[in-house]
Amino acid sequence: MKTKTYLKILLVAILLITISIFNANIVNAVETQEQADSQNLLNNEKTNPETIKYEQTNEETKSVQKSTLEENTIQDEKATLDAGKTSEVGTTVDGGTDLNKGGTLDNAITNEGTTTNDATISGGSTTNDGTTTNTGTTTGGDSTTAGNTSGNVTAGGNTANQTTITTREIINLLPEIITIDIKEKEALIEENYEFKANKIIDEKVREIFVSNNIDFQTINIFDSTFWQDDGTINIHKAIITISDKSYNQYETKEITIKYSNTDEYNTVDEQYVQNKIKNANFNRLILVDIEENWPEWAILEQQYKDGIKNDIKDESIQFECMTGIGGFGGGDFSGYGVLITLYKNDILYATILGSAMFGNKVIISEQIEDTDVAYINYALPIVTKFFKQGNKWGDDVIVGLRKITDEEISALGFDDFSESDFVFKNDGTYYMVTKNGEDWARISFRKGNKIKVLDYITIEEDTGVSIAGTEISKDNEIYNEMEEIVKEKGYNNIYNAYELELISGNIENGVTITFDIGTRNNGKEMIVIHKKHDGNYEEFRQKVENGKIAITVTELSPFMIASTEPLKSRVLDGEPNTGVESNIVLVSIIGIMSLCGIALLKFKK
Repeated sequence: MKTKTYLKILLVAILLITISIFNANIVNAVETQEQADSQNLLNNEKTNPETIKYEQTNEETKSVQKSTLEENTIQDEKATLDAGKTSEVGTTVDGGTDLNKGGTLDNAITNEGTTTNDATISGGSTTNDGTTTNTGTTTGGDSTTAGNTSGNVTAGGNTANQTTITTREIINLLPEIITIDIKEKEALIEENYEFKANKIIDEKVREIFVSNNIDFQTINIFDSTFWQDDGTINIHKAIITISDKSYNQYETKEITIKYSNTDEYNTVDEQYVQNKIKNANFNRLILVDIEENWPEWAILEQQYKDGIKNDIKDESIQFECMTGIGGFGGGDFSGYGVLITLYKNDILYATILGSAMFGNKVIISEQIEDTDVAYINYALPIVTKFFKQGNKWGDDVIVGLRKITDEEISALGFDDFSESDFVFKNDGTYYMVTKNGEDWARISFRKGNKIKVLDYITIEEDTGVSIAGTEISKDNEIYNEMEEIVKEKGYNNIYNAYELELISGNIENGVTITFDIGTRNNGKEMIVIHKKHDGNYEEFRQKVENGKIAITVTELSPFMIASTEPLKSRVLDGEPNTGVESNIVLVSIIGIMSLCGIALLKFKK
């Protein structure tokens, strides 16, 4: 009876050992697969930015069309005098000779008693078919316009001795300078979709034409504009455009505009403004949490203005922004050009073309690890709910998320809006939403006030900069160079090496980069070396706290991180690390073996 009992105990012990070994193998296999997946994600990241350039053109193009007279002759028109009377018998030439059956000239006599033969055409002569050339006017009686030449209009109404005047002559009636009685800061105030300054200028132009007896029934006057051919705006240069009624000929003239305070402009204030705005970011990204309702356009525009105000940090510098009408574009990013005018003491000192980007974001919980896999797993339920409800996708639609590549993110950008291109490059926070496996919309992930540059690397979001990066491979020349430097300093355990690149914004005042080393390495001394643009190295030494180290730099290039001690692998959130798992299995096996030994001893007895 005792023997059977011992045998049962022995069998149970063997069974427990088998189960423990089997579980350990499963844990190791899962961990190996997770490490391989993470490495594949890192290897698949590429850096190949593209720039799609956004072109902004004038809303109105001006074409100049000129009428051509073949051989200086107006075709199919008969010269007329005094209500259009001509010889009933035929056309006369050369002193009144009749060319058609010898008819008389009785019907060709004018009211003043002067025959057509003696009529002189001012500025031209009659031809054999009676067509008047050179658009001259008759003399010796009531004056009429000879012919219907494009570009000529009548000045002074229908009075005696009227003269014709071209559109070029009309536009030249305008002075070179027009003064208006408002301050420069008021120029671009909109009144019924028209700038206040343009409205005043247009009124003054009409007053000038009226004072010169220009008949508005014969010309078209277009509203003045401040927009220049390159898409910029200049409130000191107004372009005036007129045309004849047939729109065959256009004429333009650029007028200098002075305001009531223009003479107060000074170079000291100009330089002051330029210095204050040189580090401001006029190409800004505005993101909206998808768990909130899409805000009104005015709110988004105000966020853009608040960002610029925070960059300038000077209440004496005022600015206005003009943007297009924005909205939600199917869940993807949308971009708009922005014209920013900056003033000091109500005088314009700078005009800048910037851009505003708007899109959706997911707020990642602080407890989530800073990796693509962790972010995607957290965000997928939120994104699925948003796109199925907001875009009315059916239950049969499968929503997915994947890491976006540099090539795919390159579509977010504008060209040359502020001396340098505004390029959107993948900085580790942009992902692609898929609909039944097909790419649908780009989306951004944000963790608190942090932007993920790479796995385990973040920067502060409110810095207004965008940074992208890649890992440097061990066979790279710069990797070997930096490795020699850190080892000479006694740091023999390399954590990693990175190439970081500034995409947008300015870091002259410094940007803080945080590296997550893992909480299991708390207290260990680390070194970060950074190769600067001039070829020299700077170094940072600190101990790991809360799993992280942070450095502040004013430029970007290669970085290497190393430690004086061997580094332990990190622990994923909610999971025991590999070392702890192995120890538990080992302790379990030892305990079971001890139990087996006890059983065997009892069995021998």
